[in-house]
Amino acid sequence: KKEQGIKQAFWYLAIIALIGTVLGTIFLLLFPPSPEQLNLLSSFLGEEETTNLQAKIAQASTPQGIIWGGVKTYAQFLIGSFIVAAILHVWLLLFGGRASYGKTYQLLVYSGTPSYLFSWIPTIGGLMIIYRFILLAIGAQHTHGLSKARAIWMIVIPALLFILILVIAGALFLSFASQLPG
Repeated sequence: KKEQGIKQAFWYLAIIALIGTVLGTIFLLLFPPSPEQLNLLSSFLGEEETTNLQAKIAQASTPQGIIWGGVKTYAQFLIGSFIVAAILHVWLLLFGGRASYGKTYQLLVYSGTPSYLFSWIPTIGGLMIIYRFILLAIGAQHTHGLSKARAIWMIVIPALLFILILVIAGALFLSFASQLPG
C-alpha cells in the first residue's frame, strides 16, 4: 500500500518471471516435445506450411533454440506487461475503477505471481491462471473500489467472449475438416 509507482512492481515482475522462465526452459530441455506432439501441429497444415513449420520446430527444439526462445519470451513478456496493464486499466475504468495506471500495473503483476511461477507445469499452470483471475477480481475490489459483482463481471465477460470465439473457431474448423477429402 505504501508503493506509489510501478518501478518496484516491475522489478518484482522481472525477478519472478525470470524464475518461471528459467524453470520452464529447464523443463523443456529435460522434456522436449515429442515428435507426435510436433506432428499434431503440422497435421492441420498443407505440405509447404508443414515443411516450413517442421524446420522452425526442429530449430526451436534444439537446446540453443529453447534457451533463445526463453530469452525472447522473457523480454517480450516484460515489455508486454505495460500494454496488458494499459488494456486492463481501460477495462477497469469502464467498470467504474478509480485507481491510477500504476495501481493497475501493480494489480496485474502481483495477481499473476502464481502463474508466473507455475505456468510451465502442465495442468498446474492452467489452474494457476484461473487462480490469477480470482486474485485479479479480489484485487480490483480493493485497489479500484469495485463491488464484488462488478469485479466478477470484469473477469467473466472477457472469459465468455474468449469461450465464444473458441466455439466459433472450433465450429469453423470442424466444418472445414468435414469438407476435406478422405
